[in-house]
Amino acid sequence: MTSPRRLIAIGAAVLVGMGLLAGCGGHSAAPAPNDFDQPTTTTTDPYAVPTVIDAAYVERVLNALEDVRADVRRDVVANHRFTQESRDKLAETVQGDALKIELQVFNDASMAPTPANTRQPPGSSRYMVERIRSASSTCIEANVTVDSSAVVTDAPERSAIRIVTLDATSARGRWNPTVWRKRLEQVGTEPPAGFACA
Repeated sequence: MTSPRRLIAIGAAVLVGMGLLAGCGGHSAAPAPNDFDQPTTTTTDPYAVPTVIDAAYVERVLNALEDVRADVRRDVVANHRFTQESRDKLAETVQGDALKIELQVFNDASMAPTPANTRQPPGSSRYMVERIRSASSTCIEANVTVDSSAVVTDAPERSAIRIVTLDATSARGRWNPTVWRKRLEQVGTEPPAGFACA
């Protein structure tokens, strides 16, 4: 059994040690005024329409639209359903005839077995701009290639050249962080009549 004197000596040694440790590691000088200031960052909206529309901006927009579409794809693949919310998400990213086609494709996919080459869960395709044909604050027309390897296992590294036309809307949607909607996407370098930017 440990004697009371021994316990007191051990306790005193522990307290002295803690006091010594508390004195180490700090600095005695008062902190400079900026030591605790939080850095200020100015965030800019990556989807705001810039004065000069470049390839990086168009890719950012197309990939944001694809991310919304990928959410729909994941729900359809996982649950074999095509909900009203999924329809609404697509309507925020695609318009006109392109929307009608998208709605039909996803509706059909919800009722069919998932193709064996579909990744589980499927990701987002990535767009690469090859050439901007026309760009303004209301319409963008570009030639792109697409990497769909995150969606299907046997996708080529880059697709054939596609033509994409985007139209600006008056406001962003609930799911789409941009003001852009896709009017056309098809294989080829030239838009068909009625799909070019005016």
